[in-house]
Amino acid sequence: MKKKSLFISIVLLTSNLAGQNNNESNPLLGSWKSEKSRLMILDGFVSNKGAVISINNKGKTVLGTWTRQPKGFKISVGWNDERVKFQNDKSFTYDDELYSMDGNLSQEGIVTLKKDQANFIQEMISRKWQRTGNKDFVFFKTTFSRDSGVREIHNENGSVDLGSWGISSGVMKISNTLIIQARITEKFLIGLDEDNDFYILERMEKVESPITSDLREQREDFFNGLLTGSWLREDYSGVTTYKFRPITDELKGVCFNVKKTKLEGFQDWEYSPSSGGIKMGYTKYKGAMIVGSTLVLMEQNGDQNFWYRNPKGIAKRFTLSDVRVTTLNENSLDKISEVLNGQFQNRNNFMLFEFNQDKQTGFAHLFRSEPFKIEGASFQGGTAGKRDTLYSVEDFVLFDTDLAIKRDAGLSRMKPKSEDEAQADTAREKDLIKSVSQKNLVLRLTLKNGKSLDVDLPVEKFSDLSKMEVVTE
Repeated sequence: MKKKSLFISIVLLTSNLAGQNNNESNPLLGSWKSEKSRLMILDGFVSNKGAVISINNKGKTVLGTWTRQPKGFKISVGWNDERVKFQNDKSFTYDDELYSMDGNLSQEGIVTLKKDQANFIQEMISRKWQRTGNKDFVFFKTTFSRDSGVREIHNENGSVDLGSWGISSGVMKISNTLIIQARITEKFLIGLDEDNDFYILERMEKVESPITSDLREQREDFFNGLLTGSWLREDYSGVTTYKFRPITDELKGVCFNVKKTKLEGFQDWEYSPSSGGIKMGYTKYKGAMIVGSTLVLMEQNGDQNFWYRNPKGIAKRFTLSDVRVTTLNENSLDKISEVLNGQFQNRNNFMLFEFNQDKQTGFAHLFRSEPFKIEGASFQGGTAGKRDTLYSVEDFVLFDTDLAIKRDAGLSRMKPKSEDEAQADTAREKDLIKSVSQKNLVLRLTLKNGKSLDVDLPVEKFSDLSKMEVVTE
């Protein structure tokens, strides 16, 4: 998830920085309740406009606005855009409902972004916040500087949306939203964006400062976190799991990208002692840290990339001892055939290694299977897409005129499976994956002819052994 952490374009509006926080001059401000809903009417940043939070009896929340007009006040919530008719100073009618004063919304203790940026940031990062309209919780955390960091939205379904926040010259950017003015009251964080729309979060309880491990300052702690379990990122196509594993060195390895148990890609990663950063694929990151449950990598231009820890992942710190190394030579034929036994996958392709009896030669099968159906007046799927007409001439076949295939009588080892065969093979592969994932001690015997023989012991670690001896008859 790539986000801009800093921004240059700044828009300034001339207005009252703190808002007109005076209930005596504006009788509309406060909390009002009817038989069907509650209205929390908040002060804005100018004297004639503010925010409205409407909550019905079922808990549904809608954000709206109020405006002061020559003939009184108007409230706009959803499709309702109607004038307020005061019955007295404690009640008014709106949308055919009678609202009565239910309490004042204290404006004391206000911290404004423009007047007191340091305390505004401190209050923002030390609180848990709730979005209006749902049960999602929001947290702000600093990363590489005091005035920028990561914004976490913990959704009701358990997923986490990560974005950046940053403040410059009294203007705040949260993800792609540019907030011109903002203040924090005893109950809310209220912001006004560049389109004059309100950004509102409900102020919740205080939170403890997250544990932070910076690559430059706490290298061991950082890699203990990076190489433990797995990390998640979300985009338009869904959630991808990132598994950082050491392969050739404790500080050099591969990151596997998995989506719904399928390998979607991988990148080499390597720690650079000279720069103090990390290279991942072709991208060089000049900064890296873990803030709480969030991994942050900063590119050379200052852009920050975020991942969040997989809460369902195994809490295991992977090391080189978890990597089984097999030399690809004639002395390791049994081991090679064992490692390459079974079905493999990369994106939409499946791969199968078929060894001949000598285990030194064989065939590597690369294939893919896609479903198709003929519905209505078209053929759909099966790598052909959606086609209307099938042409055949000599030994050629055309789907419309976009895809051409040719009949072939060459030697092939490809054979489709029946449904029963496919289900049986799936069950066998699951058992195989479970067995190869289990880590056991291996006793390696080197023979006089130079060949080696590995014997799997039925234990996972030396501490499980009380004695090991060679018994001869």
